[in-house]
Amino acid sequence: MKRKASFAPVPVLAALLLAHAGCAHFGSGTIRADHFDYNKAIVDASNQQLLLNLVRMRYNDPWMFLEVSSVVSQYELRGAAAASPRLVNGAGLAESGIGLGVDYAERPTVSYVPVQGGDFAHVMLTPIPAHVLIYLSGAGWEIKTLLMSCAESVNGVKNAHGGPTWMFAPDASGFRELLETMQVLQRADAYSVRTETDGNGKGKVLLVLNETKMPEAARAQDRLRELLGLEPGGTRFEIAGGLGDNRPDQIRMETRPLLGVYYFFAQAVEVPDQHVQESRVIVTMNPDGSRHDWGQVVGKLFKVRSSKSEPSDAFLKVRHRGYWFYIADDDPFSKQTYSLLNVMTLLQSGDSEGKSPLLTISAGP
Repeated sequence: MKRKASFAPVPVLAALLLAHAGCAHFGSGTIRADHFDYNKAIVDASNQQLLLNLVRMRYNDPWMFLEVSSVVSQYELRGAAAASPRLVNGAGLAESGIGLGVDYAERPTVSYVPVQGGDFAHVMLTPIPAHVLIYLSGAGWEIKTLLMSCAESVNGVKNAHGGPTWMFAPDASGFRELLETMQVLQRADAYSVRTETDGNGKGKVLLVLNETKMPEAARAQDRLRELLGLEPGGTRFEIAGGLGDNRPDQIRMETRPLLGVYYFFAQAVEVPDQHVQESRVIVTMNPDGSRHDWGQVVGKLFKVRSSKSEPSDAFLKVRHRGYWFYIADDDPFSKQTYSLLNVMTLLQSGDSEGKSPLLTISAGP
């Protein structure tokens, strides 16, 4: 009796294995998919970390920032094949059954480093350069938001303190008028920013008051000069940072470090009444003994709400001390300010060269 054996040749077997592997998106498809997945996971975790630390700062709880220093993902693809001959009754032929198997595994490893020591001083405690705020205003950010967030004072006109909660309410009425004045000028395109270099090659940033035919803008320019003690009728003023003597041809900004910006917006965290009654936070008081409303200082720029139950429509949320703290998805101003916080963090962050990992976590099975 003649018997005929049938086996799949090696190239065919390899093609079958690769086709099966394609279902798992191995190769370039895996890289594309994982790139976006890891990006989203890191961004989400970073946002939650920042919000959680803002809440911690409001409670004067210990806080820490961790950075993702590296993400390494290893992929493994293993294939197996087995052939088993069997006799077909009545046909007089022998055929083979072929079994294919593919084992696909991904083993990601994520390394974290703490922001501390020299890195902490650089990222958190270095004042934001004054000219950066002016350039950002030229890039479309509202000057009112930038100055409220990042300026401690402008030519001696003081903003509300950017630091841990004070027991007594700040007097920032003059600064609020300055903000409104600058906003009028920005909307009327009544100022611009220029960079010039002197004869020694030293550069400087100037705020120039543009000629305007709008009466409201012209009045705002005059009021700006009065508020900041600038030269009457002057149109060109050098932007300087830090403390120093005021000059009539100069606008000197004492800017906050990133940590000061964080603490300032931590005051916008809505503390549950239960925690206020239990004295778990410092409550700022007005001179008449009433409770100070930080919403009058921060305005609608930023608000972190609190809820005992998990919010169903939150842009960002974290849980702390038995409550949910969140930024509502229908609060575009808070979301925009939160975006500004991220921009400021990126601008202030240095490279991670020389940092040693605090912990390395294998995120795989």
